[in-house]
Amino acid sequence: TIEFPDYSTDELVAIFDSTATRSGYRCDAGAAAAVRAWLDAQPRTKGFGNGRTARNLFEASIARHATRVVAITEPTDDDLSVLTSDDIPPAGESLNDLAS
Repeated sequence: TIEFPDYSTDELVAIFDSTATRSGYRCDAGAAAAVRAWLDAQPRTKGFGNGRTARNLFEASIARHATRVVAITEPTDDDLSVLTSDDIPPAGESLNDLAS
């Protein structure tokens, strides 16, 4: 059996940021802090998804972003590409909560 240590929060934030950049998004300061808080709040127990956790958080954030932006009558380029703290799920939500 090969054991791999969990990524640190800094590494998971980098995965989130990289995924966002490749997808044409970026985080404002509030979103960056919310991503870090969400990742810090996740228990690093058996079943912790590591990189998958960061990608799933990004996907949940994009879904929340789309819900927020759809209400804007004439969205700007920033409205369409910048994630805000409102787009990041609350720190207490688990991946199971995000899927429902």
